[in-house]
Amino acid sequence: MAWNKGLFCRGGIQMKALVGVMLGLAGMSAMAAGYSLPAVPTRVDVIRGDGFMVHGEYGNSGGCTDAGRFFVRSDHPQYKQLYAMAMGAYVGKLKLIAYVDACQVVTWYSSSTTFNTVSPSSALHITD
Repeated sequence: MAWNKGLFCRGGIQMKALVGVMLGLAGMSAMAAGYSLPAVPTRVDVIRGDGFMVHGEYGNSGGCTDAGRFFVRSDHPQYKQLYAMAMGAYVGKLKLIAYVDACQVVTWYSSSTTFNTVSPSSALHITD
């Protein structure tokens, strides 16, 4: 019997390891679903006291009604740092990657359209 020899023998240890690796990879792909596409910001809008919107080809990782941009609310605990990152990326023509976990209305643009939003449990990355 081929099943008693080779990769799948020894008490099923290799099979358990393979299943563990596959489950780990499945979990990683699920986490990555919230990441935007890496893109250079084409515009950054500071909206009243609400926050700032970053425009670019970021896709629609949050599944919101608007695609291609993301919003950071002014009550974000790292608002100043995220704004500095966005402006640095804009001026330096560097790419941003946002982890989006919310869709929210930004009334400056629309009273019903939802936008990809970077919340306090999200992340923002800068890369070249």
